[in-house]
Amino acid sequence: MSIVRTALDREALPDALLSIAKAQLRVDGTYDDGFILSVLARSIGRFEQVNGVSLNVATWEWAPDSWEFCSNRARVPVTPVTAFTAALADDTDVSASYSIITNSVFGVPILYLNGAYAAGLVLELETGFTDATLPAPVLDVVLRNAAHLYEHREILIPGSEFVAPDIQMDSTWWLPRL
Repeated sequence: MSIVRTALDREALPDALLSIAKAQLRVDGTYDDGFILSVLARSIGRFEQVNGVSLNVATWEWAPDSWEFCSNRARVPVTPVTAFTAALADDTDVSASYSIITNSVFGVPILYLNGAYAAGLVLELETGFTDATLPAPVLDVVLRNAAHLYEHREILIPGSEFVAPDIQMDSTWWLPRL
């Protein structure tokens, strides 16, 4: 298997969330806009790292191996997927032969590529969100963490009242929107 991120936009989501964050922080002017964008970007990055997802809009190229397919399904290595295209090595579009489905194991949703393995199969996966599509529970966590970073700019000491809010989410918020 090979998966490579071919594009990443780390600025669009913080820019889109700036006015929402300023309203939550009760900031009227533009003096702190640069710093607020910075804390939004750090909050989004921390959420992505802790939860193993891609909130920033990104494009991935995935070339699954035959061993990844079992009963015509392969586990998708990135989440959440907003769109995908599938092509063979000769650039034949085979997207119609595949779908991305959710299988819930013990309440944990897992994305699978549904369809038969084909030699030379390469998928382009689009992940991430814009402000209009970011799920409300995720937006809440990102904004709370950004507010914490904005209010407590000093060094955080574990066990003190300034410990950052928890950003671990349950695993159901990102169910596919295909």
